[in-house]
Amino acid sequence: MYLIENTYKEIYPNEQTENYKNRVKLLNPNTPGNLSLHISALTTEDQGHYQCFVSSQQVVGFILTVLHAEGCDLVENRRTVVVTGYSGESVALPCSCTELLAKPQQIQWMYLIENTYKEIYPNEQTENYKNRVKLLNPNTPGNLSLHISALTTEDQGHYQCFVSSQQVVSFRLTVLHAEGCDLVENRRTVVVTGYSGESVALPCSCTELLAKPQQIQWMYLIENTYKEIYPNEQTENYKNRVKLLNPNTPGNLSLHISALTTEDQGHYQCMTEPNIITYVDLKGKGCDLVENRRTVVVTGYSGESVVLPCSCTELLAKPQQIQWMYLIENTYKEIYPNEQTENYKNRVKLLNPNTPGNLSLHISALTTEDQGHYQCFVSSQQVVSFRLTVLHAEGCDLVENRRTVVVTGYSGESVVLPCSCTELLAKPQQIQWMYLIENTYKEIYPNEQTENYKNRVKLLNPNTPGNLSLHISALTTEDQGHYQCFVSSQKVVSFRLTVLHAEGCDLVENRRTVVVTGYSGESVVLPCSCTELLAKPQQIQWMYLIENTYKEIYPNEQTENYKNRVKLLNPNTPGNLSLHISALTTEDQGHYQCFVSSQQDEVACSDVVYVETTSPPAHAQNDPVELPNTKIKQT
Repeated sequence: MYLIENTYKEIYPNEQTENYKNRVKLLNPNTPGNLSLHISALTTEDQGHYQCFVSSQQVVGFILTVLHAEGCDLVENRRTVVVTGYSGESVALPCSCTELLAKPQQIQWMYLIENTYKEIYPNEQTENYKNRVKLLNPNTPGNLSLHISALTTEDQGHYQCFVSSQQVVSFRLTVLHAEGCDLVENRRTVVVTGYSGESVALPCSCTELLAKPQQIQWMYLIENTYKEIYPNEQTENYKNRVKLLNPNTPGNLSLHISALTTEDQGHYQCMTEPNIITYVDLKGKGCDLVENRRTVVVTGYSGESVVLPCSCTELLAKPQQIQWMYLIENTYKEIYPNEQTENYKNRVKLLNPNTPGNLSLHISALTTEDQGHYQCFVSSQQVVSFRLTVLHAEGCDLVENRRTVVVTGYSGESVVLPCSCTELLAKPQQIQWMYLIENTYKEIYPNEQTENYKNRVKLLNPNTPGNLSLHISALTTEDQGHYQCFVSSQKVVSFRLTVLHAEGCDLVENRRTVVVTGYSGESVVLPCSCTELLAKPQQIQWMYLIENTYKEIYPNEQTENYKNRVKLLNPNTPGNLSLHISALTTEDQGHYQCFVSSQQDEVACSDVVYVETTSPPAHAQNDPVELPNTKIKQT
């Protein structure tokens, strides 16, 4: 609906006024819930109030403001803009209204010919611009920029973007001739290094990157004669391997050569005119092996993987061929990339195929049959030999074999029972952890014969096959006893585990008073700890004496004064209960308690005295301190 003389008239789908005929439609009729209205060919008469009406309860109102096109003010009005273009290319002369949606009533582009401006757009008064000029973006009514294609030096001169006698922008266009391409390295020689199998760019460019030379030829020296290789190929050797590096930049004449071989090495020319030439010497680098003509000794373990290291000195160099060979009955047989024996099928691959100069071979699922002599072969002059020894997994000898190791743990914590092969990469055929129950060893890992260890035991480091150490979590006093790390009847390590109960935390200074001195504005530590630092008390409370009553300040705060200022000094050590207080004030002076349990023999008391100072002490500000004059007195 549109509001006309205080009455809403329907304009869609039925038109009650001729004004909107053939100008209104739904924006997207294929989406049933999108009721947006599209109005075309706006005039100032369309300005006003509209309604999107679905029902008396479902109405959206709109106020439409229409800006008159005559309000187009040019951005660079009454100024001259200098623009440079290049012959054979295109150029844009920028001109726009300050409001990009404003549409001027007219737009004329003019060119100065013999002291008179002639129109070149939209009407052409000269044939010179026929089919070469257009608006840069006709979909944006306020963008009046002119696009001129196929520039020539004749296009150079003065232009005007004319909207009205009061709205004019002038332009001075300079056209640089493409024939003026001067090569950056004219009459000089550039040395470039390339790697076999890779690509290389031979650099050549005009000093003006937008200048387009009338011709470009790349030549290669063959038998003392330069043969053209681009754009016309006078030799098959470069077919489908050469192209300009960036054809979109006319002054960039650099040549891209792919799939380099040592035969590409030599002398090149980039020529635009007989006397405008850049010389390029391409030096090819082949693959020189790091350990060429040497023998490398490698050890692997049965059931595991191994890498035979072989690489070019230049990791980007790609050899023309790579063969891995294995010595069978005094003859080297190829195992990669072609397999002349079934034994290595699906077990060998290059370690890193994405790095062309890394030729290292990865062999998986080693067996003792893989032991022997190998070669990394690039050419008859580039060979590295290997001697691979494969240790059988059954050779796992336990470090503490046939001995008993004593281990102490703490209830509620974790413990590690250390067990390992002398060779950490050796993988035993089996590993069993056993626990002594009623004079019989029961398996607890990897198969659990008792519920007690469910989800509490695991190998400490499963990624190291020879590390058989067992990690037990959430210790209880019931875990105390005898264990075995069992590999075979001849390879066993025994353990005697003692579990200390956490309730056994005895305070170091129990029933004593510790005097501590701190400094206002600094931090202080009130020392309190169990005699066993790994023992974890069931509870810990720090209290402060206020009006003859101890109030808790940690972990629960019964007073706002200590908020965000108190914490345990080292929460990672369960038996270290020392309290760190920051930003000390004289109000913090007084009596504190480190309280572990309600029994009288498990309470520590601390007196704290603070001294205000006019200058900070020698220690770093806000660092926890325990000062040298800390003293303990018996009560």
